[in-house]
Amino acid sequence: KEKSYEVTGFVTMPYYVSFERGQTNIGDGSIDYYGFIAKQDFTLDDITDLFIKTKESDDFMSYSEEYEAYHGPMEAKIDEFGETAMARETSALAKELQDGKDELLEEKTKAEKEIADAEQELNDAEIKISDGEQELKDNIVKYTKEFEDGRQEIKDGKEALEKGKEEYSSGYASWLEGYNKYQDGKAELIASKAQLDGAKNQLDQGQRELNAAKTQLDEGAEQMRLLESVLVGIRDIQAGLPEGPTITEEQYLQIIADIRIFSPEIAQIIENGIPYTDPNFLISLRMTLEQGVNELVRTLENAKTSYQTGLLQYEAGQAALAENKVKYEAGLKEYQQGEQLLISSKKEIDQGKLDLEAADREIKENETKLIAAEKELDEGEEEFNQTIQDTREELAEAKIDLREGRETFQREKKDAQEKIAEAEVEIKDAERLIKDLPSNWFVSPRDAFPGYATLGDDADRLGSVAKVFPLFFFLVAALVCLTTMTRMVEEERIQIGTLKALGYKTTTIASKYLIYALLASFIGSVV
Repeated sequence: KEKSYEVTGFVTMPYYVSFERGQTNIGDGSIDYYGFIAKQDFTLDDITDLFIKTKESDDFMSYSEEYEAYHGPMEAKIDEFGETAMARETSALAKELQDGKDELLEEKTKAEKEIADAEQELNDAEIKISDGEQELKDNIVKYTKEFEDGRQEIKDGKEALEKGKEEYSSGYASWLEGYNKYQDGKAELIASKAQLDGAKNQLDQGQRELNAAKTQLDEGAEQMRLLESVLVGIRDIQAGLPEGPTITEEQYLQIIADIRIFSPEIAQIIENGIPYTDPNFLISLRMTLEQGVNELVRTLENAKTSYQTGLLQYEAGQAALAENKVKYEAGLKEYQQGEQLLISSKKEIDQGKLDLEAADREIKENETKLIAAEKELDEGEEEFNQTIQDTREELAEAKIDLREGRETFQREKKDAQEKIAEAEVEIKDAERLIKDLPSNWFVSPRDAFPGYATLGDDADRLGSVAKVFPLFFFLVAALVCLTTMTRMVEEERIQIGTLKALGYKTTTIASKYLIYALLASFIGSVV
């Protein structure tokens, strides 16, 4: 509890009666001075020396017979008490030794398990490397075949593309030929339409002429009926003329009125001729009427002749019009059929154009896809080759790491086994030392116990015990360091692999654990 003290006085004691006060494990190895401090400042668990003072001890001088006679029975009592204390102390040391053995066994079992696990991991790593090499070979065969198939597919695609271009060119030529035929047909159809329109105009003109001729025929027929009616009327009047040489005015007026009904011209001629009072009036009237009848007959005959001629012409024109109409309708039907055929051809031409445009787009798309596929295949092959190269390098590095790991494992395994063997030897030595430790309780009177000899005996005994415990601590520390380092490497295996994959050197990665071990050793040594 206290590390600095103030000197308050000087003492002398039988324990150190000579200048040589014994040996020590600190300083220069010798005890030159001694002192006494308060009890509460000690941290010892056990008391190894007792300075016993009885009530009567002050009454006896050292080296006196009285003292010799006095300390004998007292020494026997103290010796009896000491046997019990020594047995208890030896039992405690044996228990502590057994605890060390148990801890050593536990750490040994743990170390052996970690060694077995590490060896298994190395074997697994070797299997993984072998599997990786086999997988690499399989992938090389597999992807080489796939790349060859891809090249063949691209080659086939290019051939199909060229064939498609040829078919497109052939199809375009066929379409262009059909388009030219369509244009020619369209021109012919337009010319036919013009001819049909001209024929239709001629038919309409002929129909109008026939209609006009029909009207004239109808008028001629009507005129003939009128002439026949006039002729009949005049003949009736002619037949109804009086027989006498003269007629009355009333008869005259009646005859004139009747004639005027049928022929105003004859009536006018009669009125402009001789008067009705003339005795030759009736003769003149009959002659005039006869002349009128003859004129009417001639006119009627001429009208009939003209009518018959016109009728024949009308019928001939009607037949010609009907024939032309049949021809026109046949031409119109042929034109309509040609128009439908042209429309159908136009649809086919348009559809063919759409098909050609679609084929052209498809050819361009396929060509673009082929270029992209070939580029992708080249990039994939390049990436694959790089991956193969990287994988081979990684496998080579993994083999080096595995070889170094096995060397490190064998070295550390040997070191661990040596340390365990050393610890077992030390345990056995400790057992032997404890077994050989004197289990005596020394009771020495003042006059029989030289200071330096007693101090030497006690120091030897305590030194023997002190030599055992550092071995325990060293063994425990070695096992703890071994366990810690092994566990650290195990826990950071993924990190180590990541660092290796990132390109860190083995010495750089190992420096972390070497520095850790050196710092632990240095700090432990300082402490």
